[in-house]
Amino acid sequence: MHGNVIVPLRVLFALTAAALTAACVNNQDVTGSTANRTAFAQTIQSPVPTRELNPPPSAVEIRAQCWMHHDRMTADLDTKTALVKKCVADRTGL
Repeated sequence: MHGNVIVPLRVLFALTAAALTAACVNNQDVTGSTANRTAFAQTIQSPVPTRELNPPPSAVEIRAQCWMHHDRMTADLDTKTALVKKCVADRTGL
């Protein structure tokens, strides 16, 4: 019984190997002509700008950072609010 199963598996293996080899040989999207390589290179996106990877902090983040900077002070709320407003103005340039 095992002898009958081995032959179809060998045939299946040979056909699979032939199909994979044909797929590799016919792949010309990058390895084709110079015009094909140039067209492929133009489809690749340009690198992501550094500013997009590390965006500047938003106004909310700046206010939160300024508040945390003055949070441990023992001053009253009005004094802290004035210091936070000054900090935000210094950091945003407004």
